[in-house]
Amino acid sequence: MDNSIAVTIILSTIACVFGWSIWVIAVNKRRSAWGKQVSELHSKLLDRFAGSQDLIAFLEGDAGRKYFESLAFDLKDSLSRVLNSIQLGIALAALGLSLLLVRSGQDDQLTRKTLLLIGTPATALGIGFLVSSAISYRLCKSWGLLNKNGRQIS
Repeated sequence: MDNSIAVTIILSTIACVFGWSIWVIAVNKRRSAWGKQVSELHSKLLDRFAGSQDLIAFLEGDAGRKYFESLAFDLKDSLSRVLNSIQLGIALAALGLSLLLVRSGQDDQLTRKTLLLIGTPATALGIGFLVSSAISYRLCKSWGLLNKNGRQIS
């Protein structure tokens, strides 16, 4: 009976890693497709200008300023990445700590070792994501990537 717990934990971990891998691939494909569409749109827009004078006039106007602002690093993207790291860090740390807590109530050595082998890296990864998100937030803030309408987000 105790070996079935270890097998269940191992199979669940494999299923989670497989699902996470599929999610990462899907997100990257979607970002890549969106980037290609934006790139094509911008190149078609720039191709419409007859000469360099038209392009200079466009870039010096309000429309040109808005065009370059759309090319800039997106505030929402910075914040969402930091928030995603915080969420993932909390979830992994909680998972790892709960596995280590469950480990203390087990009598079977194989189950205890399995829970230790899964719980320790999960906790370390969670703490790593939290530290990474804190560093990312500070860097984005110091580089001015978290400015919105001239106000600093704190």
